[in-house]
Amino acid sequence: MNSLQVEYFLALCKTMNFTETAKILYVSQPAISKQIAALEKEMGLTLFDRTYRSLRLTESGELLRDAFTKMGTIYGDAIDEAKRRNARSKGSLTVGVPRGWIISRLLPPGLMAKMKVDYPEVTYAIQNLPFVDLRKKLLDDSLDIIITYELDEQDNENGSLVSANIKKVGLELFCAASYWSDQEKLKLEDFRNETFFVGPEAEHVRNMEHLTVLCEACGFIPRIIHVPNIESAISSVEAGLGVVVYDNLHKLTTNPLFSSVALPLEADIYLTWKRKGNNPLLALFINELQLLTS
Repeated sequence: MNSLQVEYFLALCKTMNFTETAKILYVSQPAISKQIAALEKEMGLTLFDRTYRSLRLTESGELLRDAFTKMGTIYGDAIDEAKRRNARSKGSLTVGVPRGWIISRLLPPGLMAKMKVDYPEVTYAIQNLPFVDLRKKLLDDSLDIIITYELDEQDNENGSLVSANIKKVGLELFCAASYWSDQEKLKLEDFRNETFFVGPEAEHVRNMEHLTVLCEACGFIPRIIHVPNIESAISSVEAGLGVVVYDNLHKLTTNPLFSSVALPLEADIYLTWKRKGNNPLLALFINELQLLTS
């Protein structure tokens, strides 16, 4: 008996159809039949009752199906545990986040400290990068995982990336404090004559679409200008040239040079990693994060 025979047997147990099983495993139907026959011969058991129109497991077949399934689970768990133990003694984990985000608002309190205690020999790093660079560095393995807005479909055309939503954050409208110091309580309609600067990120564009609806409800259509990056938008706002809408994870919220207006809008924040990432610490990080946020 070999692992290939077990794999084919369990697949056939699920489909109960030789042709369908061959399609799923990308092999020929005779290849499936040959391996199942060899398995039955070696064990001296009939695992399937075959008729012209149907296929069903014998009692022996059901017993082996359950045993092989349990063995597969034990084997998989053993592999995961081996990876975890290996990760405790060596390795590195690099997390990428958008430039300007406040980490203490993004990650659960104590997450990285707990990882450091549990896996003290591991080297940890957090890199703050422009949004457009996060995906590139994830794909070239400079980063193990990124925390950012949802990627566009075109950024994941081949399905090589996996994303999981971890939280929602509020959006605020930021303006230069010195130009609005005489206003006691700012409202969205106060900015009807201002330019709204928008970064290149798809999430920013989607947010502006929602914001436009809010502005129209306040009696005006926002004048929008697209800039190459969020830093350009912030510099323009600081110079008194307009306003910018951004999430409340950004350090803008703590900068006394800026005032803000909370908006009834939210943005989704995602974990994104490579589907075939080979860093065993990645699964540990995702698991710890999910435990602390659940």
